[in-house]
Amino acid sequence: MKNFYFIILLFFFSISYAQQTAIPDEDFEQELINQGIDSDGVINHLVLNSDINTVLNLTINASNLHNIIGIEGFTQLESINIMLCYNLTSLDFSNNLNLITIFCDANSLTSINVSNNLALQELYCRANQLTLLDVSNNINLSYLECGYNQLTVLNVSNNINLSTLRCDTNQLTVLDVSNNINLSYLFCHDNLFTTLDVSNNINLIYLGCAKNQLTVLDVSNNINLIMLVCHYNLLTTLDLSSNINIIALDCGYNLLTTLDVSQNVNLRELYCYYNLLTTLNIYANPDIRLISCGYNPLTNLTITNAPLIWRIHCANCQLTTLDLSNFPILIHLLCQNNLLTTLDLSNNPELNYLICNNNTISTLNLNNNAFHNSLNNVLHCNNNNLSTLALQNGANTLLNGEYATNPGSSTLVYEQRFDATNNPNLSCIFVDDVANCNTNWLGKDATSNYVSTQQECDNLQNEEFITNSFTIYPNPVNDILFIENNNNNMIQKIVVYDVMGKTVIEQNDNVAQLDFSNITKGLYLLKITSEKETIIKKIIKK
Repeated sequence: MKNFYFIILLFFFSISYAQQTAIPDEDFEQELINQGIDSDGVINHLVLNSDINTVLNLTINASNLHNIIGIEGFTQLESINIMLCYNLTSLDFSNNLNLITIFCDANSLTSINVSNNLALQELYCRANQLTLLDVSNNINLSYLECGYNQLTVLNVSNNINLSTLRCDTNQLTVLDVSNNINLSYLFCHDNLFTTLDVSNNINLIYLGCAKNQLTVLDVSNNINLIMLVCHYNLLTTLDLSSNINIIALDCGYNLLTTLDVSQNVNLRELYCYYNLLTTLNIYANPDIRLISCGYNPLTNLTITNAPLIWRIHCANCQLTTLDLSNFPILIHLLCQNNLLTTLDLSNNPELNYLICNNNTISTLNLNNNAFHNSLNNVLHCNNNNLSTLALQNGANTLLNGEYATNPGSSTLVYEQRFDATNNPNLSCIFVDDVANCNTNWLGKDATSNYVSTQQECDNLQNEEFITNSFTIYPNPVNDILFIENNNNNMIQKIVVYDVMGKTVIEQNDNVAQLDFSNITKGLYLLKITSEKETIIKKIIKK
C-alpha cells in the first residue's frame, strides 16, 4: 500500500514539474518578473509554462546575466533581444523553432547555436568573441550582422536569400559570396582579404571592403552600385566606367596613379586622399558636393561644372594654382601645404572654414566671405608670404578664440580659430573691430597690427619715427636707415631683429646710420639702447 501512495505522489509531482520550466539564473528570472512574465513574482528558479509558451517577443538587459537556460520553454518566441550581458558566453536556440529575429550584440558570446532555426531571417551577433558561426541551415536568412568578432571562416554559400551581410572587423582571409545573388549590402572591411570576387552580385548597392589587402577589385558587373568604400588597400587601378549610378566613392590610402570618374555622372562625394595621383579632373560630375584629394603629388586639380560643391580638401599636394571661381556655396576649404602663390575667394561668399597655411600666398581678401552659419569658423593662414590680409566682413567675432574643455579631462584649452603668424611682410590686418581682435585674436606676429582703415596702416608703415632723443628715417627703408641724435643721448647698442627673433644687425657704438642693402625685404624690429632710454620700432625693408 505504501508503494502505491509513493507512486501516486511521484505522479502528481511529475505533472506539477512538467507544468514549469527551470530558470537557474536569478538575473534571468528577475527580468521575467520585471516584465510581468513570471506571474508568481518570486525568485524560485521556476516559471510556469503557461506564462512563457505564448510569448512572441522578449528583451533581456541584465548585465550580470550568466545564462538563459529556460529559454527552450518559450516555444512560440519570434524575436529575442539580449544585449550588454557581459557574462553571457553561449546561446542555444535549438527549441525556439519560430524565431525570426535574434539580437545578441555586445555580449561575450563564444558560441551560438541556430542550426535548428530554419525560420530565422535576421541574426545580429556583433561585438562578441565568436570564433565560429554556423548559419548553413538558415536558408531564409536575409540579414546577418557578425562584425567585431574573431571569425576566421564564414560560410554563407547556402544563404541565397541574404540581402545584407556585415562581417567587418574579423580575421577572415576568404569570403565567398558567389551564391549570394540577392546581396545588396556587403560590409567586409577590416579583414585579411587579398581577393574579393563580387562579379555575381549584380544587385549590390553598397560595397565596403576597406582595410584589407586587396590588390585588384573588379566592380564592372556591379552596375547598381551606389557606394564603394575601398580605402586602405593595395589597389593600383580602379575601373569605374560601368558604375554610372555611384554616388559616393572612398578609395583613399591605395596606390592609384590615375582615377577616371568621367562616367560617374551622379557622383556626389569623392575621397581619394593618400594615393599617387598627379592629375585629377572633375568635369563630368555636376552633382559633386565634396572632394577630398589631399596627400597626393597633385600638380593639377581641375574642377568645373560643380555649383553644388561645399567642401574641398586638397592639402599636402603640389598645387601651384587653384581655381575656385565657380563654387558659390563653398563652405570648407583645406589647401594647406601646397605651392599656391595666389588664392582668389571673391566668388565664395559662404566660406567659413579656411586653412591655407604653409603656402606662399601674398594677398588674401576675405571681405566678401561672411564666416557665418557655423559654430566652427576657422581661418589659418600662417606661414605664408602675406603682405595684405583683409577681413572686414562684418563677422569678425565669429573667429574669436574661446576656452573649451579638453576631451577626456576637465582642463580648459584655448581654441584659436584665427592664425596669421609667420607672415614676415604682414604689417596690417584689416578688421571690423580693432579692440575685439586685439583681445580675442591671439594668432598674429608681434610685428602685425589690427587696423580698420588704410590711413591707420599708412601711419604705421610710412611715418618717420621721432622721439625726444632720436629721429629715424626713412621707413620703409631701401638701403640706408638714418638715426639722428636730437639731444646728445649717447647710444650704447643697436640691434635689428627679424620676425623670428634672429639678430640681423648689431652695433655697439654711437652710429648714425644702418646699412639695410643686403637684408631681404620684410618686417624687422629696431631696438636702440641709450644712456637715457630703450626704444623699439618696426622697420619695413622694401
